[in-house]
Amino acid sequence: MADELKYKRKNPFVILSHNFIKWDMLNWNEKDIYIILLMYADSEQKCFPSINTLCKVSGKSNKTVIKALKGLEEKHLLKKENRITKNGQSSNLYTLYDFDSVWEAESIEQVSKVVDIETKRKQLYELARELNYIVEEKEPTSAPTKVADVDQNKKSFYMDKDNINKSKSQELERYTIDQIHQLFDYDVMLQENPYRKNDIEVAMSVLYTAMNTTKATIRVAGEDKPTMIIISKLMKLDKESIMYALDRFSEQTERIKNPTSYLLTILYFAPEQFHLDIQNQVSHDMAHWNTEE
Repeated sequence: MADELKYKRKNPFVILSHNFIKWDMLNWNEKDIYIILLMYADSEQKCFPSINTLCKVSGKSNKTVIKALKGLEEKHLLKKENRITKNGQSSNLYTLYDFDSVWEAESIEQVSKVVDIETKRKQLYELARELNYIVEEKEPTSAPTKVADVDQNKKSFYMDKDNINKSKSQELERYTIDQIHQLFDYDVMLQENPYRKNDIEVAMSVLYTAMNTTKATIRVAGEDKPTMIIISKLMKLDKESIMYALDRFSEQTERIKNPTSYLLTILYFAPEQFHLDIQNQVSHDMAHWNTEE
């Protein structure tokens, strides 16, 4: 669905995509309530109409509205948060995940992954703005990319050398190396592990390459997986799991034919393996606590 409409219209309105209307994983009670929530949503896709308001506008019963909201939440299309004011608890705050790609999902599991990816993409987009990157959203086209016309009032800004380089980078990359560094706490890792700078640089390079590939699939652990699923999983890495992956790589004494692919596989599985290793270590220490005494 479009975030903004480029032309003026007298009365407020909500834009709905054909895919949303045809999407068969929502019943019409859920669709009606979602549309009403969109009507109240601000530019951040947040709103807080009361249950009574939703009942009044939709013409549905309290029970039907609550059931529809629960269904939308279970299908990962909104997040519900309690609001507390000085007068006590107020209406809930709803964050809507109204992304075009959501309405192309073929399963509820896929919706969750798409929402995760798009939310992270939005965060990176906002970060790029803060870093003074020129970020342009373009409709997909089969024609060669052309240089957009520049407003003469903004010419001095666009002619800045650093901004030109960043603008070109945005056309070729999903995520710049600066964004990768920001996302994975690169500076903090260097501060905490000053003697492992080369290892950390290699990990950042592997992540950068994987998250900017144009291939439809990426091979991990001998299996081709959809690229966007791999990216979604990699985005969940934190500095601890990245350092854990580097430790596991350095412990490998056998000859590795493709070190880059091997490290990517370790990074892909690192969060779960890191958690399980800690759990195992705690269980081991607890089991041997008395025997060691």
